[in-house]
Parts: sequence; C-alpha cells; structure tokens
Amino acid sequence: MFQIIKLSEEDNIAVSPMDIPENVSIEVHNIKTQTKIPQGHKISIKEIKKGEKIFKYGQIIGEATTNINIGEHVHNHNLAFIEFERNTFNQLTNEVDLKTNSLSKTFEGYSRKNGKIGTRNFIGLVSTVNCSATVVKQIADKINNYLKENSFDNIDGAVCLKHSSGCGMNTNGYGMQVFQRTIEGFKNHPNFSHVFVIGLGCECAQISLFQ
Repeated sequence: MFQIIKLSEEDNIAVSPMDIPENVSIEVHNIKTQTKIPQGHKISIKEIKKGEKIFKYGQIIGEATTNINIGEHVHNHNLAFIEFERNTFNQLTNEVDLKTNSLSKTFEGYSRKNGKIGTRNFIGLVSTVNCSATVVKQIADKINNYLKENSFDNIDGAVCLKHSSGCGMNTNGYGMQVFQRTIEGFKNHPNFSHVFVIGLGCECAQISLFQ
C-alpha cells in the first residue's frame, strides 16, 4: 500500500516516503496520483491555484507557478521561492489576559522591563565575531564558577553565545540582517536578565549595531 506523510494540518502538500507510480490510489487521503512521485518528494493533497502559497510543516515554502491538481508532483517545475513578510511571533503567540481569564494560573517568573515574562534568570554573553568567542567563553566560565562557589539562588548562570561569523561580512547584505536579527533575539529574550555584547573592534559586526 502506498503512503504519504502530511506534516501539519495547514499543509496543502504531503511528502512521499517511497516512489509512487502514476494513477494509483492513496486510500488514507482519498487521492489518486496524477504523476509519478519520487521518494522524498512532495505531492499536492489539495487544489492549488496559480499564485497561491504552498505550505509544508505549516510554513510557506513557496508559491505555485501554475495550477496544481490534487495528486500532482510538486517540485521546482511548478513551485517558486518568493519573498514575503514573516511575523513568527504573532503567528505562534496566543495572548491571554491573566487578570480576567477564569482559568488563570500562576507561576514563578521574572518580569522584564519590556513587559515579557521569563522562567529563567540567565546572564547572556554574545560575541560579535568568531575572534572574541574564546574570550566570551572564558568570561562565562568565570561567572559560572563564581556562582557555584557562592549562593546566588536568583541567578541561573551565564550563557556563552559564540558563533563563527561577524567578520568579513557585507554590512548591508542579507547575511548581516540575519545576524543582527539573531543577536537582537537573544538580547530581548525574557530568560536573560542582562545580555552583554563583546567584540574586538575590527569586525564588520560592530558593537554599535546592537546598542
């Protein structure tokens, strides 16, 4: 029996774990293949109009370049990568008014100045470039050793956030945009009470970019 895997309820395609011939029925999804589906490739499980978004894992992976019938092979001949606005936090966050909700629960947390609530209280240490990664790790180790030797029940520890980037980058390129967005994500994470950005001074990813 031929099978396909639907990875998310929002998906309009599924993935084939095997080679599936043309014109065979896939009973679980009540569809019939219109074309051959190679192992590991995508198959349409809904009618997809030209210009509509194609979803896998509940995320947009591209746009249909032509009308795609149920049971058709979905690949680069009818799927194109596109630019589109992403707002991951709004998609994944379900805000609840804890003051009025009858099912309100409480937990021990840390209220941050930006209104977010953390469940941990870490100190973050971020390197702006791979050359300062060793320094950042040594600082984190020093802090963690000091915390072990002394009683700081309200501090969970120091986290070394090192990487292999930051040097020789186009400061206006997409890579730098992703890099800056990642650093900002750590800076604003509610599980960090403070985040220190540490650099050498000669890198493209200057500390001034993250102030």
